[in-house]
Amino acid sequence: MPDLYNGNRRSWQSGGDLDKANNRHPEATATPTKSQDRRRLELLSWDPVTGSGALLGRAKVRLPIGLEIDGVAVFEKDGRRWATLPAEVIRDRDGQTIKDERGKARYRSMMRWSSRDLQDRFAAALLALIGDDDREEPR
Repeated sequence: MPDLYNGNRRSWQSGGDLDKANNRHPEATATPTKSQDRRRLELLSWDPVTGSGALLGRAKVRLPIGLEIDGVAVFEKDGRRWATLPAEVIRDRDGQTIKDERGKARYRSMMRWSSRDLQDRFAAALLALIGDDDREEPR
């Protein structure tokens, strides 16, 4: 499939007409196959971060169902890259940040994937859209 890039948006599209009766693309499935993942995810923006440890940057994406997710964090450490859904710092009743045994802030995500496979496929698709030079705007 071609990489269709317009402005600061990048997406993979399968083309074709919508199934009017079901208001969806004929190839759409409840669970996308691995080959469909990249063309179904759209990168709306990429904000690279420098000098922030393992954090490479934050992305805003649109899922095929139209849900936009802002603040997807992309990390790299020890040659491994991954993406996580937005999370917030956990605070105690007094508003103080709760820290783990290493003294690092603890986070919790309001959303999560129903399986590790879906999480890994989402991360792989996003990383493919961002490309190799993660610290710059997408090409």
